Amino acid sequence: AMEADHSPHKAGQAPPAVAGPKHLASVIGRRRTYATLEEDAAVGEEAATEALELSVQSVTRQERMKRADDPESQGGAAQAVGASMTDAAAEHNRGSNGCVEAPSPRQRGPEVAGAEDAEAGSARGVKRVKRAKPVKELKGTSSGKSSNVRSFTNAVICFIGSGVLGLPFAFQHVGVAGGVVGLALITVISLHCMFLMVDSKMYLQTECSKHIKTYGDIGFYAFGRAGSFTVDFCIVLTQTGFCIAYLIFISESMREVLAHISKRAWICLCMPLLVLTSWFRSLKPIAPLSLLAEVSISIALVTVLAFDVQELKHGGPLIAASEFPTAGNADRLTVLNLAGIPYFFGVAVYCFEGIGMVLPVMNSMKDPERFKFIWGSACISVAILYIAFGLLGYAAFRSSVADVITTNMPPLAVTKMMKVSLCVGLLLTYPIMCFPVIELMEEFLGRTSDSTKADVAKRNALRSVFVLVTGTVAYLIPKFGVFISLVGASASAALAFVLPSLFYLKLRYEKMSRLELWRETGCILFGLLGGCLGTLNAIRDLHGSAA
Repeated sequence: AMEADHSPHKAGQAPPAVAGPKHLASVIGRRRTYATLEEDAAVGEEAATEALELSVQSVTRQERMKRADDPESQGGAAQAVGASMTDAAAEHNRGSNGCVEAPSPRQRGPEVAGAEDAEAGSARGVKRVKRAKPVKELKGTSSGKSSNVRSFTNAVICFIGSGVLGLPFAFQHVGVAGGVVGLALITVISLHCMFLMVDSKMYLQTECSKHIKTYGDIGFYAFGRAGSFTVDFCIVLTQTGFCIAYLIFISESMREVLAHISKRAWICLCMPLLVLTSWFRSLKPIAPLSLLAEVSISIALVTVLAFDVQELKHGGPLIAASEFPTAGNADRLTVLNLAGIPYFFGVAVYCFEGIGMVLPVMNSMKDPERFKFIWGSACISVAILYIAFGLLGYAAFRSSVADVITTNMPPLAVTKMMKVSLCVGLLLTYPIMCFPVIELMEEFLGRTSDSTKADVAKRNALRSVFVLVTGTVAYLIPKFGVFISLVGASASAALAFVLPSLFYLKLRYEKMSRLELWRETGCILFGLLGGCLGTLNAIRDLHGSAA
């Protein structure tokens, strides 16, 4: 299923059911390139022309047979043919209604077009022509699509990632009230912007007759190639950031398990395996193993929550064994700290980075009309989990909480096994994270063929360089928490808040009320302001840590 998501779906074939971790947002939601959009448009126009020609031939053939018995039918057939050609011309030249006039697949299927042409002919005195065999099958079959329960599960999986382990440290920065209110606010605004994506898709399909599959398609029809390129660029940054964050997390966690091996040494040890897995041309050998990451993260969440509750209940049995002991109940909880908002913003947005999965999950549903309710319920459930996890972790360890909460766990056998399984899961997820980035790089450089040994060597060399670059950056970055704040505040904030609102404004500006204009403008400003402050704060923290 994940491999199929990298190529446009064939006509009449439903998108595959979505399954996999949150990190598959870009992989599954891989947007089509400009060349692919133009090819789809050409195929759509050819199919429409073929359907029109067959319709004309069918009408003409039937009328020739009746010409001797019904002399008036010839004129009726000519009128039907003329009406059919007029309908086709009107469909082709329809106004954009706010959309960029770019090549797009034709939405009216050949059977529908034939039925409309037959009705037009009947209204002008010609009997309706029944085609013996359709040119193409209509799209929209529900076979192979996801139920509401499965779609809800997929939506929850989209958001649960390693970033959640940094939430207690983010709560420590802004305090209890700041963390609860901040996460609730980011949840509401993120959910609103995700629904803007759905509204933009429906508008483009119903009003502009565009075929929308991915986030990049909406950007393409809103601002042309610049819009699609911006989405792709932000996706590349976020996916690369995820890869680097995984390496930082793995190195920090494994150092806690085997303290005599340094963090940088662990990064170097990971490189050979990651280079080899990056050479795979398909995700099929690795994709099933990515579920291990989700299982490991779920086990880690349950384990951490159990230790948090025990710490709060007993106030000490686990503290003595911890490498980072807490200051105890004497260390007061901070209620609100405005100075920590930039850091918190980046981490929270990083945790909620799942907008790339909105359209794929919707496309995979049997009942897409229920999408907003299903997706909204999943987001609210995840937000409650995030608030509980961050609040309990901060309350248990107070000012001593680490940027990764697993660091505060005592060095017991169960916690070491949890860390190792978590690292293995993320290590196997790394190739999935880098796959869309490498594909874009190869398309940009024109290296997408394995026809010769030289081509294979060049592609493998490019993929190896990408892995080594991410390893070098992870080697130089000192802290996991600061880095995920940087990723969340920069590219993730643009994807989550700025671009959806901007695309919606461009597409619907003339039909929007004043309230809608202010609301979407506010979302853009929220993303820009929070992103700028969070990015500058993260860069300052990284510079200070390096110094």
